[in-house]
Amino acid sequence: MLTQILLNSVISALLLSLVAIGFNLIFNATKVFHLAHGALYVSAVYGVYGFNQLLSGELPVIASVALSLAVVTVLIVVVEYLVYRPLYVKNVNSTISLISSLGVYLLTVNLITFFFGNESISLNNNFSIVFSNEYFKLTEAEFIHLIMSLVLIAAVLMFSKTKYYTHIGAITDSYK
Repeated sequence: MLTQILLNSVISALLLSLVAIGFNLIFNATKVFHLAHGALYVSAVYGVYGFNQLLSGELPVIASVALSLAVVTVLIVVVEYLVYRPLYVKNVNSTISLISSLGVYLLTVNLITFFFGNESISLNNNFSIVFSNEYFKLTEAEFIHLIMSLVLIAAVLMFSKTKYYTHIGAITDSYK
């Protein structure tokens, strides 16, 4: 039982580290503490659920994932152009950007609540067990979370060593 708790903790920590890396990349590039990042992250998951329900299972889940990522990408661009870009042009204090980010966060969370309610939602509870022994079991969903988190974290770490990332850092340092 202890090993199962440890495995679940590692998987949760990896997923949270992806959100933390996103916070870090956004802050280093824009010097804005983007509180709405977490809400936009969660809205992508609710988007997958919504598209899956809307399409009534006619398309595979991967199509719902692609549609959700497309919608959230458009939402992020809209937030950038309607909220952050005007603040940047006016060269406002970072506190104003933080408060604006909080507003975007509250709007996003309340829209999720409006459309999906406050109840917990599950896409599929019938995941097959990939690995099981007397100490723990690893379901298909947990395995996918584990692998994708490790791959994405490795990709971000490799990206942080590229020239492109160095150029982003140089640009943001020149605006200090």
